[in-house]
Amino acid sequence: MFQKNQKKIILDVRPAIQKVREKLPVMRPEVHKEPPRKVKKVSWAPSRKIQGTLIFLCIALVIFYIWWMAQLRLVITPQRTAFDLGNGLSLAFQGEEFSTEIRKKGEGTSENTEQYSKQAGGTIVIFNDFSPEPQILVRRTRFRTPGGLIFRTERKITVPGKENGKPGSVEVEVVADEPGEKYNIDLSDFTIPGFEDTPKYTKIYGRAKTKMTGGVIGEGKVVGRKESDELLRQLEADVRDEYGTALAKVIPENYMILPSKYDLDITVRRTEPEVGSPGNVFTGEVVARVHTVAVNKNAYEDAVKAALLKDEGRRRIYRIDEKSNITFSNIVVNYAAKTVSVTMEGKVQFVGAFDVNELRNKIRAANGSSELDGIFESYPGIVKVEKTFRPAFLKRIPWREGGLIIEIL
Repeated sequence: MFQKNQKKIILDVRPAIQKVREKLPVMRPEVHKEPPRKVKKVSWAPSRKIQGTLIFLCIALVIFYIWWMAQLRLVITPQRTAFDLGNGLSLAFQGEEFSTEIRKKGEGTSENTEQYSKQAGGTIVIFNDFSPEPQILVRRTRFRTPGGLIFRTERKITVPGKENGKPGSVEVEVVADEPGEKYNIDLSDFTIPGFEDTPKYTKIYGRAKTKMTGGVIGEGKVVGRKESDELLRQLEADVRDEYGTALAKVIPENYMILPSKYDLDITVRRTEPEVGSPGNVFTGEVVARVHTVAVNKNAYEDAVKAALLKDEGRRRIYRIDEKSNITFSNIVVNYAAKTVSVTMEGKVQFVGAFDVNELRNKIRAANGSSELDGIFESYPGIVKVEKTFRPAFLKRIPWREGGLIIEIL
């Protein structure tokens, strides 16, 4: 109802007609669903057959392990006897001579400052194309270079005569007539001034084999006698310290050197440059020959057994034990006869002799443990053998490395 100016007006108002839209159903594609698959339950538990196989394999592995790790320990008691040498046993052994060379070098420092002069020197070859007869050249014979430099011999020389048309020759050391660097020359020919105006002048001559070196005049550091001797004494001590090592390299293992019996000969003892020569530093060299007569170990043992064991059968059974307390005295080496004479003192112990490797091979070659006693009885040097099998129930001779253990008391 609507009201205005106090007047009542009645209006018929018709409500608006609302259009209702019909909702149509949504068309969707039809999906065909497959029926759910049935899942098959899988059991991971092994079957009885597999279980049995696994158990069998485990048992087999255990048995193989026990069989493989089987061990046989043999404790061997050998025959033993001993001799007290009392006042000593004198013996002579045949040996072999061995020698070697030891060379030591070192460096020293010059301490003295002096004026110095030195003549050059070198080696020449003198030829005799004059006569088949030897030619004698007196000491201090002069040899002249084409440049007029004079060098002299320091000893009397005999030059062989020519033979089959070839001149005889001899090598000679020569020194310069005067000190100085001008005499330091390369290879050169030489004539003998004393033969000038004679037929020998062109037939007896010299040719340098080495350069002429060492000539000098000046002032400075020179090699002193004191520092030279100190260096050479140290090098000699080094040589003596190493003689044993040097000899061991040339002496076979089956030979023995009686204690401290060797001879050392110093063959070279020099410095370069020489004492009195210029130089801030110098080199020393010592060369020695060390030699001795070494004795074959088997020959040594046979001689000792022959002296102490009168029965030949007992000699075959025993060997000298390394635990023997033996000292040597009155050692005499005869290099001409290659013998060593000694006096032995102390106590010689003999122990049953047998080859352990041979015994090991025989044991491994046995057909069974029942054959072991027979093997041991074949060795007269063995008194008793204790056998221990591990495990105890497995009387098997192992062939693996480390399975057979041999212990000698």
